[in-house]
Amino acid sequence: MKDPLEQLRQAVLDLMGKLQRAGVMISILEKRVSRLEKRLDSDTYQTHTKNVLSKTEAGQIGGRKRAEKLSAKRRSEIAKKAVEARWEKQRKKSLPEKLPEPNGESTT
Repeated sequence: MKDPLEQLRQAVLDLMGKLQRAGVMISILEKRVSRLEKRLDSDTYQTHTKNVLSKTEAGQIGGRKRAEKLSAKRRSEIAKKAVEARWEKQRKKSLPEKLPEPNGESTT
């Protein structure tokens, strides 16, 4: 069995080593953050972000490109299907939940 004083000394040395390694890691992280901040402040980053399209704009471009590849007949079919879907949705909204009975009496 080791002397308690020696165990304490060893524990302190271990802790000091861990703290020193943590300090090194912190300084490495600080340097990386500093480099990232410089890159974010640079003109190239700001120019790049201005040139990036929004998701909506990119989707519109993709839709146009897809439509260019489709035949006129297929585009017409897709458009008709879309119109039917919109009208069906509108019909469902405009119909009452319960239709009256043909003889004029309610079922409630």
